[in-house]
Amino acid sequence: MKVTRILAALALVVGFAGTAHAQHGCARLSWGSCDPQNFDKTYSPSQLTYQMVYSIFGSPDGNVGTDSQVRIRHLNPDGSQGLSPDSWRFDDAGCQTGTQLTLSNNPFSKLCPAFKGTNPLTITQYAPDVDGSDFLRLAITYDNFQPVATTRYTVWLITFDHTFSNIGPSNPGLTCGGVEECENFSFDFAGVLGLDGIQHNIPNCDLTPAGLPAGTEASWNGGCAGPVATLPATWGKLKGMYHGN
Repeated sequence: MKVTRILAALALVVGFAGTAHAQHGCARLSWGSCDPQNFDKTYSPSQLTYQMVYSIFGSPDGNVGTDSQVRIRHLNPDGSQGLSPDSWRFDDAGCQTGTQLTLSNNPFSKLCPAFKGTNPLTITQYAPDVDGSDFLRLAITYDNFQPVATTRYTVWLITFDHTFSNIGPSNPGLTCGGVEECENFSFDFAGVLGLDGIQHNIPNCDLTPAGLPAGTEASWNGGCAGPVATLPATWGKLKGMYHGN
């Protein structure tokens, strides 16, 4: 029964122990491309929809699913955590009401086939978190699937529809503001559910550009810069701050 499969999938997603091993592949987020990576996307009023491709490369393991969580984070100018603007509230209670977010496990292209077996069952959630950021939980289970390590695969196609987004403040009930602001996308975790009963968490495929917080895997409008590290004061500088009698 379908209910039984859903309960089994939930148990699988929640109950798998996580272990990080680079040999199980790597995960990538990219705007409108599987390979090469397009790290940043800048908003344009002439473009309504924006597709982000979540892909996996280098995975040799037979598996029965994937379970991942993408973090969408807006930072203030000083690098501190800020509230997501209305234009990025794709949860059911948010300005976009959840209707403007489309999630698919279809292949991005023939060169980037789908990372899934037959009889797939998906469990997804987009929600705000207590710190003001948002997270997108993406889980799928299926019959045994054997990938080829030299192939990059599509795991999820994430399409954000900004038809109702606007630059500047929101117009309540009509538009969702703040689309011109920066956003950072990263993985809280990206895991492959192996045949061995273990969730193998995998690292990012790509390095984060300088100036952005470590682990950032994609950005919007150039990304939000992280906090500037404070340089340690030297003893000579400290002495210069004081004057003897």
